Amino acid sequence: MNKFLTFQGKQPLYLGDIDFASDAIRATFAQLLCGLLGTDSPNAILYGIEPFQIDQLIKFSAGVVCIDGEILPVEESTAGTAGSITGPFYFNIKSTYGGGRTFEDGGQHDCWETRTVEVTTDETAYPTADFPRFQGGFGPRNFMYREGSTVFNLVKNGLVWLTTLRRPAMTQIEEHLFTMDIAGIPAEDLNKFPTAETMVATTAYIEGNDGVTAEPMTVTYYRSNGVLHLVMDLVSGIAEAPVQMQVVLPVF
Repeated sequence: MNKFLTFQGKQPLYLGDIDFASDAIRATFAQLLCGLLGTDSPNAILYGIEPFQIDQLIKFSAGVVCIDGEILPVEESTAGTAGSITGPFYFNIKSTYGGGRTFEDGGQHDCWETRTVEVTTDETAYPTADFPRFQGGFGPRNFMYREGSTVFNLVKNGLVWLTTLRRPAMTQIEEHLFTMDIAGIPAEDLNKFPTAETMVATTAYIEGNDGVTAEPMTVTYYRSNGVLHLVMDLVSGIAEAPVQMQVVLPVF
C-alpha cells in the first residue's frame, strides 16, 4: 500500500499530499476487490441490496456495492411499483456536500463530499443486472427489512434458514401479521424452497399489560418465478400488542 511519509523538521504539507493519501487508500481497496472478484474492473454487490415487495412497492434493502473499484454504501430504496420486481433497475451515485470553509481570498467552498448510492428505475451507466453478488464472507447470509419499529430477518446459517420478526400492534385494516415477497436469493439456495405452499406452525410472543404471552401462529412460504413468498398469520387473526417471533424453516 502506498503511504505518505512524514519527517521531523516542520515538513511542508500541500494539497497534493492529501490527494496522494486519499488515492492510496482507494487504490488499495480496489486492488483487494480485484483479487477477490477476479477482474480488473470490480463491479459487485458486496452485501444486502435485496429486492422485496411490500405495500405494492418494490424496494431494495440497504447494503454495500463496489462500483469501478469504489466501495459505496447503498441506502434503502423504493424503485418501482408492484409487478416490476424483475426490473430493470440501476445504481445511481449521489453526492452531498458539507464542511463549508471561507478561504483567504474570501471564497467559500464545501470541503466534504459524502457519496452514497440509490437503486432507481432511471437509466444510468450502472445496471444492477451487471453487478454479480459477491458470495464470500464468513458469517451467515442475511436479508433484513426494517421500517419504523418493524424488523424482519431471513438468515441462512449453514443448513438452517431462520426467520425473525418484531413488529408493533396490528391495525384493524391489516390482513396479515406480516407478508413479503423476497427476490434476489441465489438460485442454488432458492431452489431448495418448495414450489407449493408449505405451512409451519410456530409461536408468537406478544407483549401486553400482563407481560409476555405466547400465541400460536403459522408461517406459509413457497417460491415462484425467482421470488420467495412469505406470509405470517396469528391463529387469533390480529395482534393487539407488539409481537416477537422466530421460526426455523424446514428447508434443506
